[in-house]
Amino acid sequence: MSMKFSIIIPTYNNSEYLKVCLHSLLLQDFPKSEYEIIVVDDASTENIKKVSSEVLSDYMAYNPCCTSHILKLFRHDENKRQGAARNTGLKYAGGDYVFFLDSDDYWCATNTLSIFDALLHAQDVDIIRSVSWHNVSAEADAIFEDVEWDKKVERMAGADLLSSQDFFYEICTSCYKRSFLLEQGCFFRENVVFEDSDWSIKTLWVAQNIELIDFPFHIYRLNWASTTMMPRIQTFKDNILSLSSIEDFMLSVGMSDDCKRACYSRIKKSILSYIRISRNYPCRVSVECIEGIRRSLLSDTSHYDMSVADRIRFSLLLHCPEAIVIPVRVLTLMKRFILRCLKR
Repeated sequence: MSMKFSIIIPTYNNSEYLKVCLHSLLLQDFPKSEYEIIVVDDASTENIKKVSSEVLSDYMAYNPCCTSHILKLFRHDENKRQGAARNTGLKYAGGDYVFFLDSDDYWCATNTLSIFDALLHAQDVDIIRSVSWHNVSAEADAIFEDVEWDKKVERMAGADLLSSQDFFYEICTSCYKRSFLLEQGCFFRENVVFEDSDWSIKTLWVAQNIELIDFPFHIYRLNWASTTMMPRIQTFKDNILSLSSIEDFMLSVGMSDDCKRACYSRIKKSILSYIRISRNYPCRVSVECIEGIRRSLLSDTSHYDMSVADRIRFSLLLHCPEAIVIPVRVLTLMKRFILRCLKR
């Protein structure tokens, strides 16, 4: 019997969250012989192999039908970021379809694989994509249960989805046909963060058969210690690089005006979010980051559908990034000072 699903988990020093993540996958009500869990340790300093093996052993003690073959462990000798870890997992995956799951997230629905398997029996598709998920705090207790859904399925090509302005970058709520990814050369950029943003758009663009469902099986932890949340200058630069890669790609493949408009809308939202989070950076770093945005993505703003307020913000970014950063920084410091005084 062929392997139906591979769940690929990149991880780096996330052992406590990884335990919950693995547990959620072992609780699936799907035959254990028909799916595999692939953990790719991106040169962690923690003993990821020991932690993973302990979780599996604990589960097998009460479920003798489960064997150690369900879990595969791979380790990088040096840290290459999530993109490289996902590529490694994809290289060694044996399932007909693959999921990508971050180690600090988990599946709340114990019937996830059964639902996706039923959909795949009905029709051969490149991607099944759930349009919903749950965001929870990093400290929230994990809940595992069967999750109901409305059984409505919408089918479309990737280009149509990109044109709809309803698409999102999130890749962990989707199931991908492995042969489709390999044939289309859908591999992640390595040694950077935010590698999934441009990967998502490029993959959707070449997909001809996509099914959209509303099945919130995925729990996304708001983990402020993750690589994408930490206020580091390199993280900011990687995000700019990702958005620039999206722009280069959509101009190179001849996207329709609707697709371009939708993609530029996503880029605009990302840029404006950078302005909001710039208060987490020292002024010098914030100015440097925003200068990078200006050089990379704001040389021509004619593509962006913006309100008057947005145009004012973008104009300030183009000509005087300090006018954005310094007032925001000052207001943030004032707010913190007032809150501190009120607590006394």
